Amino acid sequence: MVGVNHRMKKLLLLLSIITLQQVQGQTAFGNKTTPLQPMATATLYDSIYSWNQDTSTMLWNLYSRQINFVYDANNNSISNIDQSWNGTSWDNWIKDTSTFDVNNNKINAIGQTWNGTAYVNNSQLIIAYDANNNDTSQFRQVWSSGSWMNTAHWHYTYDVNNNRTSFLYQTWSGTAWVNQSLSTYTYNVGNKVTNQLTQSWTGSAWVNYEQFIFNYNANNYLTSYFVQNWTAGNWVTNYQFVYTYDVNNNVTAILSQSWNGSIMVNSSQNNYTYDVNNLMIAEVTDLFTSNGSKIFQGDSMHYYYKSVTGIKTFPVNNVQVNIFPNPASDQFYIDANTTEKLNVNLYDINGSHVFSKNVNDKSNIDVITLNEGIYTLTIRTGGRVINKKLVILR
Repeated sequence: MVGVNHRMKKLLLLLSIITLQQVQGQTAFGNKTTPLQPMATATLYDSIYSWNQDTSTMLWNLYSRQINFVYDANNNSISNIDQSWNGTSWDNWIKDTSTFDVNNNKINAIGQTWNGTAYVNNSQLIIAYDANNNDTSQFRQVWSSGSWMNTAHWHYTYDVNNNRTSFLYQTWSGTAWVNQSLSTYTYNVGNKVTNQLTQSWTGSAWVNYEQFIFNYNANNYLTSYFVQNWTAGNWVTNYQFVYTYDVNNNVTAILSQSWNGSIMVNSSQNNYTYDVNNLMIAEVTDLFTSNGSKIFQGDSMHYYYKSVTGIKTFPVNNVQVNIFPNPASDQFYIDANTTEKLNVNLYDINGSHVFSKNVNDKSNIDVITLNEGIYTLTIRTGGRVINKKLVILR
């Protein structure tokens, strides 16, 4: 991992406008009406438009859009088209197509690119699950010379509590799968991850590379975690992240610190504000110099809520969701105080939808295939929509 601030400064600002339909009670697709569960909502995107900001003129320029969203009877997005703006018109870019099983798990995702006249295969992801709907393997393939060719494989194991215990990453040599990295996990009695150890393959043995150490308070809320690298036969702490909570157990601050060779110095701090209903209304980032002094306020996000009157009354659920580590390298954890399923969607800085998955309240999500950068994480559960910023750094 490297300095967070340096990486963030290199990224362009982005504005996305999303048009969507909020479905409640029943939802109609053409002539077909599909009943939903009582008190359930589904957010269906019609289109997503994105703008990039020119850092010299500070003007927002139209950049890309996602259109033609198609959903199955369970509101899973099964296809959409990405287009880029050339200054005068829209150019076709990417078409994404997904397949889901009877449990609404995504089992196949195909990405196609526009060659000027038609969409042609580019890459696909094949996903398998166990009886508990935990993903046990993922295969990444690319289209080459008229057929699918293996490139990468991820294999996962779980304990009896459905906690992930190992994550093996392999690449295809042309004839066989070759080990690259192995992560193993330890949990406390509350099924909270306390340690993630990552090892790399030398060709004959696994050797230590990196580990995360997680600490919790008496209520099992994350209070801090450390990132350590294996150096000259010892673990060396490079980063630590400290969490602060209010009396309602809302995260009010996340302080990021880095090791300068002798002490931990402040790097950045995310500050969160909530309304009387414990709904987050603002997120502001403070940035620091190399000696730990605050220099300026970085980016911010503000959230606005409006009460609506409908045919049903939806309760205000105080759902709290933590994501860590953040920044993440190959994966991150979701920890929520709810027993309901979480619908997780990830968008890159260009507004493109790169990930969608239904997960449990405590889940690991892999991002090893994604590029470094800033992502928007949208989590839906119990009629609530929660937005988080995720940074991927390696």
